[in-house]
Amino acid sequence: MKWKKFTLGLLAAALLLLCACAGKTDEPSISDLTRPPVEQTTPEPAEPKPEQEPAATKGTQSKGDKTASGKVEAEKSKTPEPDRALLAAYEAILERSVEVLASGGDIEIGDGEMGLLEAAYQDADGVGYAIEDLNADGVPELILGPADGNSIYALYTGNGSEPVLLLEGWARNYWQYLGGGRFYVSGSGGVAYNMVGIFALSRDGWELVCEDFYFTYELDENFEEFGVFHNTEGLWDTSVSELLDMTYDDLWALDAQWSAQAQPLKLTHLDVPISGPQVQVLWADGEWNGDYERVDLSSGDPSSAVLFLADSPVTDFRILSLFVEDMTEDGTITFSSGTLCRLDVLSADCALVADLTFHGDLPCYGISYIDANGAFWRFAIEISGYDGSISLSEF
Repeated sequence: MKWKKFTLGLLAAALLLLCACAGKTDEPSISDLTRPPVEQTTPEPAEPKPEQEPAATKGTQSKGDKTASGKVEAEKSKTPEPDRALLAAYEAILERSVEVLASGGDIEIGDGEMGLLEAAYQDADGVGYAIEDLNADGVPELILGPADGNSIYALYTGNGSEPVLLLEGWARNYWQYLGGGRFYVSGSGGVAYNMVGIFALSRDGWELVCEDFYFTYELDENFEEFGVFHNTEGLWDTSVSELLDMTYDDLWALDAQWSAQAQPLKLTHLDVPISGPQVQVLWADGEWNGDYERVDLSSGDPSSAVLFLADSPVTDFRILSLFVEDMTEDGTITFSSGTLCRLDVLSADCALVADLTFHGDLPCYGISYIDANGAFWRFAIEISGYDGSISLSEF
C-alpha cells in the first residue's frame, strides 16, 4: 500500500460562528438506529454485530427551530469572529484520523471511527476531508469520507469551540450528501432488518432532524412475515411508526431514487505517513510476469526462489544473512546480520527474485531498506510451520 507523509493545514479565514444557538430539546434520541426497538410485543431478534449495524446519527431529536409564528429567525446582522479553538479541535480529529489510518487496522477505535477503520484495512490512502459550512449557519462542519466524496465516514459540527459528532458511516451504514445540509442513509442490521432515511441539519446546526425514516420489522412472533414501517422521528420503533402497504421491492426502489440524488463532496486528500513494510515477500512459484532481476544466494540444495516486491520505491535495499545472538524467555530474538545482496532502488516497476537456502526453523535471512521518508527498516524473513507461507517480521 502506498502511503504519503501527512501534512495538515486548516484555513481559518471565512469560517464564521453563530452568535447565539438554540438549546437542545428533551425529545427522544435518534441514536437507537443501530438496532430494532427494545419495547416490542414480539420477541426481539439477536442484536446485529457492530459491523452490520446501521449507524446512528448523533445528538438529540428536534422538529426544527422556528419561532412561535412559524418563521425562522432572521440572520444576525453582526458578523461573529471565527472560533479558532473549534478549528484546532478539528485539526486534532484529523490527526487522530491519520493515526487510525496508519495503524493498518491494529488499533482500538472510538465514536466516529468505524469507517476509518474499514479504510485502514482497505485503502487508507483514499480518504479525504473538508471543512465547510453545509447549512449556512456560520459554523463550519468537518466531513471525513472516501476521497471521491461519494459517502461520509463521519460528520462533525461545533457547539461553541467543542466538536460534536453528528453521524458516522461505514460499509453497511452508508451516508450520502444530498446538498443543502440534507443527508441520506441506507443501512442494514441483518438480512431481514433494513432502513433508509433522510435527515437534515437543524437551524442551530447541533443535530440532525429526521424528515423520513423507513425500516423493516417482523409482523409475527414466528419471524415469518415482515413489513415496512415509516416515521419522522428517526426511530427504529414500531410503536411510533405506521405500517405501510409497501413491499421490499418498493423500499429498494426508494433507496435507489434517493441515492441517485446524492451529490459528491469535494474533499481534500488526507495524507497519511508511510507505515512499513512497503516491501512484500512471496514464494516465486512459476514464471513472474513483470520485470525482475535475479540473484543466486543459495548455499546448496534444496534452494527456494523468493520474490521481493516494492509497493513504492525504496532505496538501499539489502538481502541480509541473519545470525541469532540471543533469545529471551518470551521468544524475542536478537540478530546480527551481514549483507548478501544490495540494490540502489527496489521499485514497483522491477522486482527481485533471489534463490535462497533455508536452514531450520529460525530466520536465517532478512531485508533492510530506506523508505521515501528516510526511515530505516529491517525485517526477518520467516516461514510458517503451519502452512509454509513466507512473511516479514520487523526486528
